[in-house]
Amino acid sequence: ATMSWFSKGVDGEALRKERQRIIDQMPLEGEKCDCFSKCTEEIRAEPELGGLGPGLTGEHTLYSFVVARNDKRWVLKKRFRQLFTFDQMLLSILREQGKDENELPEFPDKKLFGKMSPSLVKEREAKLEKYLKAITNDENLVREPLVREFLGLPMTEEEARQLEACATKSSDGLLSGFGEHESL
Repeated sequence: ATMSWFSKGVDGEALRKERQRIIDQMPLEGEKCDCFSKCTEEIRAEPELGGLGPGLTGEHTLYSFVVARNDKRWVLKKRFRQLFTFDQMLLSILREQGKDENELPEFPDKKLFGKMSPSLVKEREAKLEKYLKAITNDENLVREPLVREFLGLPMTEEEARQLEACATKSSDGLLSGFGEHESL
């Protein structure tokens, strides 16, 4: 069983040992990963849907990316807030390990106003794609348990076999029918 990397307050040495144990069982041999932007979705907060109306709470953009592992692909949908939190956690892990946090590509800035503007969404989407592509193409970063958990990459040989066996490719080459991986 994998441990959740989204918890706090764990003994540092125990965490390092557990991290290494998890990495040791990862199906990394011959693995090639990538990530690219698919599209974005605006989620509007219309009053009849329980929101407070345009520009008010509840509105957000869902960024969609296709994650690829060898010949398998699936869609990852995340809000900017989730991607920002992931980036902050990954920076923290790199700092704890004494690694250079400049290893990570530049993450788009947080904005207080105008976060639904089409130009900002398009700019963020391009920067997020570059960010995730750099992470999935870096063999050290892609073996971080946090990265694998966030992107839905298999953590064990068994999970890799399930991914290969259970997933069926649709005509566009994207996965359908594998756990939490959402197909198109």
